[in-house]
Amino acid sequence: MGLAARKGGPKPDISSPEVFKQALLDAKSVAYSQEGGSGKVFLAMLDRAGIAAEMTPKVKVVSSVVQAVIKGDAEFGFTGVAVILADPAVELVGRLPPELQTYAVFAVGVNLAAREPEAASALIRFLTDPAAASVLKAYGAETGH
Repeated sequence: MGLAARKGGPKPDISSPEVFKQALLDAKSVAYSQEGGSGKVFLAMLDRAGIAAEMTPKVKVVSSVVQAVIKGDAEFGFTGVAVILADPAVELVGRLPPELQTYAVFAVGVNLAAREPEAASALIRFLTDPAAASVLKAYGAETGH
């Protein structure tokens, strides 16, 4: 999960829980979506950070976090890093500090009844090869968590 800003807009330091919390408290507004899981992650993170009550007047529920940031309806947006990186009109302020981060963990395996077990195994080798890590990271994924 990460924080989006309008391209060329302010990008506060969010590298530690303390400065991240302060950046949110200093923000005019922060958009999040109730679609998918990111909204629940955002609200739970505010609660864990101990700033849910202070943030209530600043949070905006939107259908598209990126569009809200682009249009100026919100100063920052909270959503998946891949969503932020996919739109050139916004910039990634940063990923959440590890202490506040929530990871979606994906596991892969080959079903014993797979019709093409060799092809499935080849895909797994391709995705888990160290050379793939930089490509996955460029599209918002992290490996090794």
